[in-house]
Amino acid sequence: MSTYNGARFVAEQIRSILAQLPPDGILLVRDDGSTDATSESIAQFNDARIQFVCGSNVGFARSFFELMRMAPRGRDMYMLADQDDIWLPNKISRAWSQVCLHDGHPFLYCAVPQLVDVTLQPIGLGRQSAAGVTLLNALVENQVTGCTVAMNEALLKFALPDEQSLPDIHFHDWWLYVVAVAFGTVYCDNTPTILYRQHDGNYMGYGAGLKRYWRMLDYLRRKNWLASMLSQVRAFRRMHGDALSVGQLAALDAVQAPSGQLRRWKMVCAARRHRQTLGGELLLRALLVCDWRSLR
Repeated sequence: MSTYNGARFVAEQIRSILAQLPPDGILLVRDDGSTDATSESIAQFNDARIQFVCGSNVGFARSFFELMRMAPRGRDMYMLADQDDIWLPNKISRAWSQVCLHDGHPFLYCAVPQLVDVTLQPIGLGRQSAAGVTLLNALVENQVTGCTVAMNEALLKFALPDEQSLPDIHFHDWWLYVVAVAFGTVYCDNTPTILYRQHDGNYMGYGAGLKRYWRMLDYLRRKNWLASMLSQVRAFRRMHGDALSVGQLAALDAVQAPSGQLRRWKMVCAARRHRQTLGGELLLRALLVCDWRSLR
């Protein structure tokens, strides 16, 4: 679990995790430079299963990669957690029922989240992930919600970025997803296992109905999403290009030219769809046409 100014909800989340964490399980928490009472909220728990580390503010993606690096090896399953959700009682057992089937082969489990408001009242479901995803689709569309993720050690070790690539990776869950699609197996559970709390303090979030699209547009306004996507593709090629098949390299080339530039107009004019839904595809192509910001 990575925390940042999460004193408002973190104790409730920790209780939901400890209630189902086995006696030999570990809750590894890294605080990303909070300035509120997050540390005090965590310190109130007198539970030997909690390991708490205070770190400097490096951002949510890098903080999760730090946690993955610090996580003890030789464990059966590794799960990611946000600070403000609630784990439903079946979360660990449902994830383990799938992870246990893939020993030694990179495996990623994810689930559809139950969206709730600040008082935990249901407001909708997150989008269900599609089956049979190709690498091309994974490069341009993240289908997993990080706070629902579980993985085996094979994926954890294989997906850890090197120091050169780390600055180019902006979404830890998207990175895990791309690596798992390319080299392992992804399982999407359409039964909710968390209450995914939506509130004004979310760095990112779903929202429900029209609010989801408002959140998406607001994020695109604040961040150069296309540049973030391109830098992750560049990092993926740098780290794993030598291990990719001819078809997988062609998928990278469809997004990123060998020169490293985004193949903007080729994607705009392509006959095939890159994203899962028509709405998502139209949004991607609109961004490709209209985004005026620099794309290195």
